Amino acid sequence: MLSTKNRSRQLISGLTGAIQLYYNTMKGKLEEQLEEVRLAVEGALANPSIMRKLEKFGYTQKEMKAGRGLIEKVELIITHQGEGFGTQKNATRQLQEARKEVHVLYMQHLSIARVALHQQPEVWDVLKMHGKRKENMAGWLAQVKAFYNNFHRVQATLEKYNITADEVAQAQTMIEAIVSLRVQQSYGKSEKQRATEQCKEAIRDLQQWMRDFLYIARYALKDEKQQLEALGQVV
Repeated sequence: MLSTKNRSRQLISGLTGAIQLYYNTMKGKLEEQLEEVRLAVEGALANPSIMRKLEKFGYTQKEMKAGRGLIEKVELIITHQGEGFGTQKNATRQLQEARKEVHVLYMQHLSIARVALHQQPEVWDVLKMHGKRKENMAGWLAQVKAFYNNFHRVQATLEKYNITADEVAQAQTMIEAIVSLRVQQSYGKSEKQRATEQCKEAIRDLQQWMRDFLYIARYALKDEKQQLEALGQVV
């Protein structure tokens, strides 16, 4: 910022109440905060009389447009954040549906296998047939993959019970889809978290800019306070 702005702060050191007022008015929802900054920026740019006063303290057209750019940056990040959430939400929904479909087929095969292989305990551990099925995704997926990846070991026996190679291939294809959906879900979550951190940083930058601007504007317009209304500020 220009040195004139630093000098102006020394002149208005007694106006610390302006900062507190800014904090009080920026506690609403993010949309309301963005709108408040937008009103201030666009109101100033649209009013030559106000701009002439602000320019004396370093708030030129260029600086005001920089404030506009900060608004646009926050809005763009919010859009990306929403896209990340949408990706994660969509992947989660598809993942739940795919797991439910695989689980129905898997439990049919597992029930038959437990009967058909009751005299072959050596393969139970390999196919992870002991005990209850895991509820968490990672544990459940490990059990399902172990069963179908090792199907060839007991294929001859299970085919006698109408568990065909085609059904197993179908299950394996569905499992691959689940793995892919988990990657999409993880990516969506990562993107959402990254966008959230970026958004926080961008908001902090925007709030700092608005805080400084409002501080200067109240001093620059101290003799014509009604002009603050053009910036969206209550007189």
